[in-house]
Amino acid sequence: MNARMIVELMPFAIVFLIIAVFGYFMLMIAKIERKVLKDDVLCTDPERVRSANQTLKVLRLLAPIEIGAILLLVIFAIDHYYHVFRINPVGVGITVGGLLFTYIGILFSNSNTDKKARYTGTCEGVVVGVTSSEDSEGHTSYSPVIKYVVNGQEYTCGSGVSTSRKQVPEVGTNINVYYDPEWPKEAESDFERKIGGQFPVWFLAFGIPMILIGLFILTFGEELLRML
Repeated sequence: MNARMIVELMPFAIVFLIIAVFGYFMLMIAKIERKVLKDDVLCTDPERVRSANQTLKVLRLLAPIEIGAILLLVIFAIDHYYHVFRINPVGVGITVGGLLFTYIGILFSNSNTDKKARYTGTCEGVVVGVTSSEDSEGHTSYSPVIKYVVNGQEYTCGSGVSTSRKQVPEVGTNINVYYDPEWPKEAESDFERKIGGQFPVWFLAFGIPMILIGLFILTFGEELLRML
């Protein structure tokens, strides 16, 4: 292996190392959470068990991305030296981006469906505050803070989504709350269902056309270049 080949391999090696480290931490976290579920003492804490199950669920969702990234890196590395696949990098980039957007859209959709299946309890809450957050570009988004009562116990829930101020209910507004009957402090409001329900549509609306465009470039890209 000459010096030039080593230099050319460096970017692939660095990216592979980053992916491998990320995968290692995923495995370690999964090992810890599985240990919690098998521990005779820790498994008696319902909140800790629920947290462990949620963490394992997230890791299972991330696993296909990790495996796909490794496979894609290997294919690019082989093609870089042996030109086996004759990959069009533009077509691959657009297709992979589309697959990622589509995958995220499906995750959002599954998450929304899962919440609707678990949050079968309903009650009326009231907006008691509005929180704000600012992104790196200085854009501010808002979400409501809601109080609700289940079986005489008062709970407060925020929102996992945020939006423009005009879309957020005013303080004092009554709003429907959906909660987990077995764990009432886990809940979401009509606001979160409405805004969160738009995410799958947005991601799929970008992802599916990107996949089609990317596949078109991969299939006919060379012919189009020859025609030009």
